[in-house]
Amino acid sequence: MFWGLSAAMLILAMAYVYAEYRNNLPLVWVTKIGASTAFLVLAWQQGATDSSYGQWILISLCCSWLGDVLLIPRQDAIFKIGIFSFFLAHVGYIVAFTCLGIDPTSALIAAAPLLVAGGLILRWLLPTVSGDLRVPVIAYVIVITAMVATSIGVAWRFDWPIIGVAATMFWLSDLSVARERFIQSALINRLWGIPMYYGAQIVFITTLPG
Repeated sequence: MFWGLSAAMLILAMAYVYAEYRNNLPLVWVTKIGASTAFLVLAWQQGATDSSYGQWILISLCCSWLGDVLLIPRQDAIFKIGIFSFFLAHVGYIVAFTCLGIDPTSALIAAAPLLVAGGLILRWLLPTVSGDLRVPVIAYVIVITAMVATSIGVAWRFDWPIIGVAATMFWLSDLSVARERFIQSALINRLWGIPMYYGAQIVFITTLPG
């Protein structure tokens, strides 16, 4: 069941990439919502509601689902709400990691290079970001940096590197979204960003205790 749903999710995700390439908006809606709904079903099937950690992972996945839907339209106002939804998803992941327990020293050590990377990303993005989106983009970079740092704190404490891998995959997938939205719209952004994003959700789900 797990691998069947995971395969269906990735197939729908790549169908979504094709739909974007063909500019087929009805197919975009069907495939993207289908792929994102698949990770909710997968998390539920894996027992996400059976622990505090799992419940926060499920909350984060629900926020991600909403963000996926809101990023389909191209309007700036809806895009800002989508950013906020993903912001909440990352907050949810941070709370989930806190439920497990974080090694603060390793999280702080990880935060140092991540903050440098975040600063470079903002330097790359902000010249092309409109004024009303600057604060949301800065806040988003800060929260996803914190999410990856706390995941490394969990990974170090429990010798559980997979959780840091999932967070890093999510972080990398967001770079493709930023490049697509603010730098250059191109098929290559989705070709690597979409599998990375849905792959990250699958890896997060594998960490559920059920």
